[in-house]
Amino acid sequence: MSLQGTIVRRAFAAALTSALWAAPMAAHAQAAAEPVAQPTVTAPTAAELAARRALIEQAETARQAGQHAEALTFAERAAAIQMTPSLRLFIAREQQAMRLYASALGNTEVCIRDAERDDSLRNREEIIAGCRTITSEINASSGRIVVRLPNAPAGTEVFVGTERLPLSLIDAPYTVATGSVTVRVSVPQRRPFDRTVNVERGATQTIAVELQLVEGDSPPPPRTTTRTVGPGVGPWIVVGAGGAGLVAGGVLWLVASTQRSALDSMCPGDAMRVCTGLTLEQIDARVGSINGLSTGAVIAGSVGAAATVGGVLWYVLAPRRTEEIPLAVVLPSRNGATVSIGGRF
Repeated sequence: MSLQGTIVRRAFAAALTSALWAAPMAAHAQAAAEPVAQPTVTAPTAAELAARRALIEQAETARQAGQHAEALTFAERAAAIQMTPSLRLFIAREQQAMRLYASALGNTEVCIRDAERDDSLRNREEIIAGCRTITSEINASSGRIVVRLPNAPAGTEVFVGTERLPLSLIDAPYTVATGSVTVRVSVPQRRPFDRTVNVERGATQTIAVELQLVEGDSPPPPRTTTRTVGPGVGPWIVVGAGGAGLVAGGVLWLVASTQRSALDSMCPGDAMRVCTGLTLEQIDARVGSINGLSTGAVIAGSVGAAATVGGVLWYVLAPRRTEEIPLAVVLPSRNGATVSIGGRF
């Protein structure tokens, strides 16, 4: 490298460092001179500005030593106190050095926009030119990756290289450095997805993520409920038949009682041989009918009572068992979902 180039680079670094320090100081002084009744953003305190200057100084020292990760960490901590276009340029340059191209492009875009809006910004043209240079260099030496993962489940994490890919950027071009790039996807209850591709300059690589169940696992068991299974409807059929027998016996007994009362009123005395308006044959016929009805009532009532008692004992003494009944289950898959319904039909 020529002596002239070295002098230019050192002058640019000195100007950048001066801008990093001077911009927040000027803003702080302006805020003190022109107080606003209801500021929308609280200005950093003097202690915070001092800490910010120290962090920027550490970031610059780390950058000159080639420790870009440490420089980026210090710069981002300073930005948390107060961000300026010059500090954003510094951060974008360190991200470029670490090949974090997507993040660097995001910062250069905001850097240019904010610097163009601030006519009072010191070294404004140099800052804008620096951000545009980074943008041009990255666009000329990078490629893109598109991660396709439709309907990403909750808990999904996607990493492109060392950068976490926001879920909002799934299925969207993501700028990466050329060469070997590894995409890692982790989803709960699924095998980790890991694929490495070679990205060429200006090219776009599309990666379709395929999620598979963890090896050795099976789909989640279906949800079930339990029920107690008894003797079924058999006892109630017997009880019903017994009840019908009792009712029939009662009806027959009522009819027999009614006929006996009518005959007693027509045949005074115990012998039932002298009945008003009835012959002996008619008396015998009525007595036979009454006896038949009474016998039928006793038989029907006895059978009905026995059936009722037997049905109740059957229900009470019958063994019982508990069985599981599967409920409907939704199983996710690559192409949608499958509904599984279990049970006895």
